[in-house]
Amino acid sequence: MKRPSPVLLVTLAAAALLWLLSRTQKGQAVVAEVADAVASGVLGYRLNNPLNVERGQDWQGLAPDQWHARFAHFVSMPYGIRAWHKIMQTYSKSYGVRSVAAIVNRYNPKVDGQPGTYIPTVAAAVGVSADASFDVMSPALAFKLCRAMIRVEIGAPAALLVSDDDVRQGLRLAGVAV
Repeated sequence: MKRPSPVLLVTLAAAALLWLLSRTQKGQAVVAEVADAVASGVLGYRLNNPLNVERGQDWQGLAPDQWHARFAHFVSMPYGIRAWHKIMQTYSKSYGVRSVAAIVNRYNPKVDGQPGTYIPTVAAAVGVSADASFDVMSPALAFKLCRAMIRVEIGAPAALLVSDDDVRQGLRLAGVAV
């Protein structure tokens, strides 16, 4: 008899845990949060928009079918990343926003539901303190910032689907010499 794969066992265990949690009021809130996180990741991936860039700009690389009411749909992942980095460049040049804390507070304000872990998670991944000023055009820092924000914006599982090559191509399209 063939043994079930570890992935299948973990998936079944997670499903059972979510089912058990859903039996209580607090558990239902946890299940709803997990479902929202999974849906966000799937949506960001389906839209080729792993950083949840909102609609409203005439971005390069927009898909002809803008089917989501809030978030832009791009023809490829690199174009979604390009749009995000163009926003980062505007923040830096026009508004003097040059630290992880300032970037995150402007990009995903607390009133929009910014998780309390967003800033420390990104700062740690970039390797700077949350309030340290840095150049968003630095290839190494731009790459780390992008990767870290993708993980927070669409969740770690969906972030694994965005390749390093997609990130590098997107940054190149935005003018970062990676």
